[in-house]
Amino acid sequence: MSVGVILATSDPAIMPGTLEISKMALINRKATRWHVVRNVFFTAFLFLHGPSLGAAETTLKMVAHADLKNIDPIWTTAYITRNHGYMIYDTLFALDENLEPTPQMVSNYSISSDGLTYVFTLRDGLYWHDGNPVTAQDCVASLRRWGARDGMGQKLMDMTASLEALNKETLILTLTEPYGLVLESLGKISSNVPFMMPEHIALTDPFEQIPETIGSGPFKFVKDEWIPGVKVVYVKNKNYMPRNEPPSYAAGGKVAKVDRVEWLYIPDASTAMNALIAGEIDLFEAPPIDLLPIMAATPSLTVQDLNPLGVQGWVRLNHLYPPFDNPDAREAMLWLVDQEHYLQAVIGNSEYYRTCPAFFGCGTPLESAIGAMPLMNQDIDKARALFESAGYDGSPVVLLQSTDIPILNGAALVTAQLLRKAGVQVELQAMDWSTLTSRRAVTDPPGQGGWNIFLTWWSSADVLNPITNIAKLTREKNILFHTDAVQIAGKKSIDLKLLNIDLMSIGAHKFYGPKGIGLLYIRQGINIKPIISGGGQESGIRAGTENLSFIAGMELALKIACDKLDTNNNKILNLENYFIDRLNNYKINYRINGVKRLSGFLNITFFNVDGNSLLMNLDMNNIAISFGSACASGSTSAPLALLEIGMSDDEAKCSVRISIGKYITKDNIDKLADTINKIISRIKK
Repeated sequence: MSVGVILATSDPAIMPGTLEISKMALINRKATRWHVVRNVFFTAFLFLHGPSLGAAETTLKMVAHADLKNIDPIWTTAYITRNHGYMIYDTLFALDENLEPTPQMVSNYSISSDGLTYVFTLRDGLYWHDGNPVTAQDCVASLRRWGARDGMGQKLMDMTASLEALNKETLILTLTEPYGLVLESLGKISSNVPFMMPEHIALTDPFEQIPETIGSGPFKFVKDEWIPGVKVVYVKNKNYMPRNEPPSYAAGGKVAKVDRVEWLYIPDASTAMNALIAGEIDLFEAPPIDLLPIMAATPSLTVQDLNPLGVQGWVRLNHLYPPFDNPDAREAMLWLVDQEHYLQAVIGNSEYYRTCPAFFGCGTPLESAIGAMPLMNQDIDKARALFESAGYDGSPVVLLQSTDIPILNGAALVTAQLLRKAGVQVELQAMDWSTLTSRRAVTDPPGQGGWNIFLTWWSSADVLNPITNIAKLTREKNILFHTDAVQIAGKKSIDLKLLNIDLMSIGAHKFYGPKGIGLLYIRQGINIKPIISGGGQESGIRAGTENLSFIAGMELALKIACDKLDTNNNKILNLENYFIDRLNNYKINYRINGVKRLSGFLNITFFNVDGNSLLMNLDMNNIAISFGSACASGSTSAPLALLEIGMSDDEAKCSVRISIGKYITKDNIDKLADTINKIISRIKK
């Protein structure tokens, strides 16, 4: 997992900048004799790879990316604490190089035929660092504490009917209904990782830090030698019994290759580099990019990229207090940020970065540039106007500056510079990263020890699914999460539990059911107030006689749509491609909006062609398309949804939606393309 830069903002996560930056690690080849590095976490260097270093006691000295001050990997998501966790703890499962969950502390497991009961048996030879055996009860307590803090753990706990120890070696997880990500949850490899702890420690309030660290992993934490701001010390756990399998990503046998590990805190990068070259340290985890050419040219050093997927930068805004409690101020940050400016300032060498407009990461299944126009088109004057609109009164904006991580330090300075250009007063407060991770949890006003902005980062793998993140936030704030799934029902599989949805609406007409009937999914345990009273129908939620024939028709239509989902989608996708080919043959100037789209829905901008005029002319030719949403039928204004995702007013007014269903034929597509070509030739501006 990578550690590196970050630049973006949030509402609590408005994202004004997404960066993808590869983390680099430097290894003193002479000192360690390591040549191959292949694993998620830098801690894997210590026990997953490399030849034996001999019989004499060996010490590995490393400059980590930050100082360790918080030692509870469940209480914080900080990567430095996560890495600390991997040194001393172990997990029930871990992901292998194919990203498949693989047993780690578990010897064997079974799943009942109905998918509701999981039985896990711990492997032999597991002992805590204090000499006591690891028990199933320890693991139950650890999972419950993790499940109270981590988003993935919360979803798993929501579907848990019971979690208990059958005996000392066996724990049983019983679900309320089948859930496809049980093992993936237990094998989660990044913050928060479900590390196992002794029961008496795991019973600590999840929102308070643990009082001591006792793990069962390959290394022991030497608390007496831990000096925050100076060094962290680990020693080999001689009683640890690794698995027999070869190492594979975060899974497999963890064979310790050194007797002692020291994380040295050297915030000055040049000093750390010189120490590495002189052989005083063995590993420099995250060197600044501007020093890489020097180190790459040093024969005794090996430079390796440990995370080709990169990381994503964030400018994190506190929306609890002015000015960012106002949406206009948060939007101002979108127009203020210029990714290239940040990247040039904090990275410099374009070999190690790329700009990326996608909120959920470039190269991911949900990559999309929709809505990124402000992010990718800096406009300081507009940002200044939005701050004024937000009522910004000139009060200092408190910006937390992490001085010990060069990239974040540079990003904070760039952010301060840009804010000042927009007329905002900035108070930079310098501190190390570990202090910042404690300070960011403070919810007091900025002038009373709180904050307005800090810079941080996410590994790309941590920000892939938007809906689960939204659901996590709503669950934490005790807010019900409703989604309108009218367009998607019958066209794409939906895992309600995976997405953590509380309420979901669908309409039968969208999957060829009766018009005028729909349904509302309500998660078990949620009570909603009726809006029509007077009768007990629909379990008291909606009074009035049910239309049973329509309900039955909707059920059958949905079943047919789901049974033939792949067949229908493939047919519709072929028709889409055929239609696009026809438009290209006519050399029509158009753009299809969106990257990841549902099959059968094309939002198309026909440049210099009024969308309403195109709609009316097609209607006279017995062809129906849409302009805007059904809620705004008849309006000639630019569709609000298109404006909200960053389209200009002119582009939005030239955009229409064309739907292609399963009963459409190639002849229909030919008529549509031919008619559009004739109309555009006549009405084009």
